[in-house]
Amino acid sequence: MTRLYQSPTVLWFTRRLAAALCACTAIAASAAPIYSVTDLGTLPGGTLSRAFGINSAGQVVGFATTATGQHAFAWNSGVMTDLGTLPGGTDFSRAFGINDQSQVAGWGEAASGPTAFEWQSGVMTELGTLPAEPVASRAFGINNLGQVVGFESTATADQALLWDNGTITSLGDLPGGANRSRAYGINDNSQVVGWSSAATGQRAFLWQSGVMTDLGDLPGGVNGSRVFGLNGLGEVVGYSGAATGTRAFVWQGGVMTDLGDLPGGVDGSKAFGINDGGEVVGFSGATHGAHAFLWTAGDGMLALNSLLDASGAGWNLTHAYGINTGGQIVGYGRSPSGEQHAFLLTPVPEPASLILLGLGAMLLYRRRA
Repeated sequence: MTRLYQSPTVLWFTRRLAAALCACTAIAASAAPIYSVTDLGTLPGGTLSRAFGINSAGQVVGFATTATGQHAFAWNSGVMTDLGTLPGGTDFSRAFGINDQSQVAGWGEAASGPTAFEWQSGVMTELGTLPAEPVASRAFGINNLGQVVGFESTATADQALLWDNGTITSLGDLPGGANRSRAYGINDNSQVVGWSSAATGQRAFLWQSGVMTDLGDLPGGVNGSRVFGLNGLGEVVGYSGAATGTRAFVWQGGVMTDLGDLPGGVDGSKAFGINDGGEVVGFSGATHGAHAFLWTAGDGMLALNSLLDASGAGWNLTHAYGINTGGQIVGYGRSPSGEQHAFLLTPVPEPASLILLGLGAMLLYRRRA
């Protein structure tokens, strides 16, 4: 067996580097992340944009104004693409979900009224409805299997729907409900979340394989509960009435946890996105308006405005809606120009990450020596 020679200087440096790495890793584990801000801009002729969905590759969807209306967009690597509108309708469309195959779910105005669509490779396709003469349909969530969720509306009811490769399934409603349910999110296990009317009011639900489960509400709640997002582990986020007002929550394994609100909050808090790491995003009301937040089990609820690097100068982040597996966050706020723009937040590498790079370079040097 050949033993590589290590000079005293190299050996000393390696040990010091390893010690520094351990120290910085411990610090990073307890420190909140810092983010850089990317302004997603607007479509030609427009001044406003909002982002709602993001996939694992950092592709973002939402809507932006144009010179004549509002159009759904997909943003990727600095380029905002206009997804267009449905034939025969008004100059209006919005996108809410995108999967890792760049398939997009949303809704727009068609000749028959608000209509759910799926967009892929430049083609916007109406998803259809159940044979019940609906007056509208809307889509919000899409998973990596291409399954889409949303709801359809008639003159007297809303019905949560699952669109799956041409098949449309009604998800029903909770016991005691009055034919009123809506679906907003779906994961790759085909678990669906939304809210439904029930005997006790509007309640958040988790649906899987034909079974709709009432997720309950927070103690003291009188206004029911609603959910909008879930991750691959079946952890759910939304908001509920509570003894102290409206509160964002995370539901895990049958337990609903109140996430609180930001200091000075007066209008409560609402959660909309959660990734597989359990990081939650949403917004909290305060004296001077809404503020986007990040919640983690270790740090609690933090204002995203307090977690920005120099690129965040002049920004006021008001609403956060999605977070991906890499920790990137999307939403909208007041940009330095004073306009309401969609944003993408990207975590800035922590010191431990930089030291890891240095350690890798050091080891490569030793192998070549």
